[in-house]
Parts: sequence; C-alpha cells; structure tokens
Amino acid sequence: MLLLRSLALAVAIAIIVLVGLAVITGNPRYKRWAMRVGVGFVAAAVILGLGVLLSSMLAAT
Repeated sequence: MLLLRSLALAVAIAIIVLVGLAVITGNPRYKRWAMRVGVGFVAAAVILGLGVLLSSMLAAT
C-alpha cells in the first residue's frame, strides 16, 4: 500500500512538472506527455478501484 501511494505521488509530481514545462516553454510536446501520463494514471486508478470493489463484493457473499 505504501508503494502504491509513493508511486501515485511520483506520478502526480511528474504530471505537475510536465504541465509546468508546457506552460513555461509553450512546447506542445510536454503537454502531450502530460496528457498521456494523466490518462494512464486515471485508467490505472479506475481499474484498481473496480478490482477492490469487485473483491469486496465477492467477499461479502
């Protein structure tokens, strides 16, 4: 669990840095990378959330 939290924090910092670079430099390449990382992180969070929900539903039955 601690590893997952530290990984989430690292990804959040990476997104903030990429968006900051995109805003400061005006380079659209950084913005694309920030969007890719953000979409991947959201997809991973949704998959993990569904997995936890499904396992808790199975444990309740």
